[in-house]
Amino acid sequence: MNVKKICIIIWAVIFAIMLSIMIAVHVILYPKCLDIIYKYSAMYHIDPALATSIVKVESNFDPNVTSSAGACGLMQLLPDTAKDMAGRLDMSGFDIFEPEDNIRLGVYYLSYLSTIFDENEVILAYNAGMGSVLAWQKDIKYSSDGKHIDTIPFCETKAYLSRVAKYKHIYGTNWFIGK
Repeated sequence: MNVKKICIIIWAVIFAIMLSIMIAVHVILYPKCLDIIYKYSAMYHIDPALATSIVKVESNFDPNVTSSAGACGLMQLLPDTAKDMAGRLDMSGFDIFEPEDNIRLGVYYLSYLSTIFDENEVILAYNAGMGSVLAWQKDIKYSSDGKHIDTIPFCETKAYLSRVAKYKHIYGTNWFIGK
């Protein structure tokens, strides 16, 4: 064999390996529920990268997970929150562990929170509760303007905001979503 043919074979093998790695990474990172997230994000005017990030941080895309606090499913909804959102949507009968129902209710909840808060405060409220964020907004220790939270008093919530922001950046990139 001549050198040219050997080089072509080596490049073909390298290309095949790189393509296999890219496909494997995409399969690992690409959540199966992304179409549902896009559907309800469009319906309720929520950035799909934000909703996907919350699913990643809350459940790591496991629809059957339940937290020690009793939050359930992909978006880790508390049963009372899910019932409240289902009532607002006139949804009779839902399964909190069913991805379609859980994502619909969770994204709608994000939409509801976004009528009250800016994006960072929406993320904080999703984690710490709306009541906590409203209280922080009223406290000069946490909010200098009564709207934005300058200091997050809960370490867990501060870390949560950081993780959601990190994944939002990843899921918002064109190579990931294939758009």
